[in-house]
Amino acid sequence: MSNDPPITTSPADPSPYIRTYAKDVAAVSAKNGTTLATPSAPVQKPKRTKSFLHPDESLLTSSPSSPSLPDLSQLQAAAEQMPLESVETEQEVEARIREAGNHDPSGVLQSISLPRIAIGDIVPNASFQNPIYGEALSIPPALPATPLPSISFTQNPLTVAEAESERVAILERLKNKIESHREEETQSSENLPAIVPPEPLPAVVPEAVIPPPLPPAPEIPQIPIPPAVPPPPPIPLPPSPGMIHDELPSPFHSYSSDFADRIDEQHASTFSVLAAEDTARPVAAPAPIKKRTLVPILLGIFLILIGIGAVYAAYIFMSAKGPISILPSIPSVIVTDQQVELKGTGVILMQALAHQAAQSLPSNNVALTYIAVSTTTKQGIVESPTSGGGLITALDFPAPNILLRNIDPSSTVGIVHAGSETRTFFILKVISYERTFAGMLDWEPTIANDLSLLYPAYPSVSVISTSTSASSSPIFLPPPASAGQFVDEIVDNHDARVLRDTAGNSLIIYGYADKQTLIIARDEAAFTLLVGRLQASQS
Repeated sequence: MSNDPPITTSPADPSPYIRTYAKDVAAVSAKNGTTLATPSAPVQKPKRTKSFLHPDESLLTSSPSSPSLPDLSQLQAAAEQMPLESVETEQEVEARIREAGNHDPSGVLQSISLPRIAIGDIVPNASFQNPIYGEALSIPPALPATPLPSISFTQNPLTVAEAESERVAILERLKNKIESHREEETQSSENLPAIVPPEPLPAVVPEAVIPPPLPPAPEIPQIPIPPAVPPPPPIPLPPSPGMIHDELPSPFHSYSSDFADRIDEQHASTFSVLAAEDTARPVAAPAPIKKRTLVPILLGIFLILIGIGAVYAAYIFMSAKGPISILPSIPSVIVTDQQVELKGTGVILMQALAHQAAQSLPSNNVALTYIAVSTTTKQGIVESPTSGGGLITALDFPAPNILLRNIDPSSTVGIVHAGSETRTFFILKVISYERTFAGMLDWEPTIANDLSLLYPAYPSVSVISTSTSASSSPIFLPPPASAGQFVDEIVDNHDARVLRDTAGNSLIIYGYADKQTLIIARDEAAFTLLVGRLQASQS
């Protein structure tokens, strides 16, 4: 087949050379020896029809979906009139090929070399060269065909031109039926009765609502009109003042005018008038003779001496170098009842503080102790009190340095009478809570001995019976050595450390009223009183 001459033209009608399913069925029927019977009436089915109907509907029972489409029953009848494709036998195919060869003067169809296929043979996957384009074409294998009942067609197959003319005629008939259907719809719509608009409803006139009559207004009581008050009598107008005649002032009298009038009245001369005046003038009495005494002289000398003495005394007073006393204004963190000045430093100052604590003081009273510092000013030497920080520095406590370095100068030292004792107290304003607390813990082993003058141990009482007396009398023995240690306790809702002796008496107690205030006292009563005074001062 590769040696066949190339094809330059194509046949006018290639349909006889196209293999169809009908041709294969006819070939299979002829091979099996089945005789196709001629049907009494060939069943014609529409070609290329597609159903858009519901499974329960048919073309005869369904109605058009819109007024513009024709009746489907008419379309089915028209489709049945279309010719079906006829099935040709192998002999008819060969005869048609020979007939086409007679009309092929150029020999195009004769150049096509077709393989010989027996009737009933299955064509394998073959390939041949396209006679038109010269390309190799692949023919898929044919599927085995299902044998059909023998049918014989007596009707001759139509040519392509006849089939095309038949199709055009069918389309023309369909178009005419569609137009006639539209005209019928138009006429039916014109024959419909005209829609008469509904009559308007009568207007509803609302009935006038007559309100009920109002009740009669209550009678207004007649108020009697008081009788008219007669008008007051008219006030008489003051008489109009008449013309005021000013009296002429009397003429001015002088000595010369009186002298002239006197001369005119007495017909006297000027000399006689002067003589009369001189006679009428009173005679002055002679002045008494004053006696001179030494009293004023002595009084003046005495006053001068007094002045000289006052000046000398002022000089002596101003030249004196003694200190000037100023009313003390002592700073304190609590309110105190008394103020006591102490003298000295070190052990002497501590003894003075212990001596002052032994003095009587009213119960629940607080006395403030301080020391004065002398300073030189223009007025002389002036003594001014210092705060508790200066007193603590002057006491020279043997306390740890970490404690002394963190004590603020605004601290307070004093004496308090709480419970049954009057003892010294310290209210220390601290700079660092942690450092001062660590210093107090380091001071605990020796604080009892260091402050033994201020917080002595309680004396032990021993009862010794004597034969000469009817009753026993207590004898005070020397104080025993304290063998206790500081323990944690809660005093007035504050954490405190308390040192007690063997009898359970409190020797020293210290605690923090807040993070900046450390209190050192004798017992719980003094600690509670000082906390109350501190809270009152802060509020």
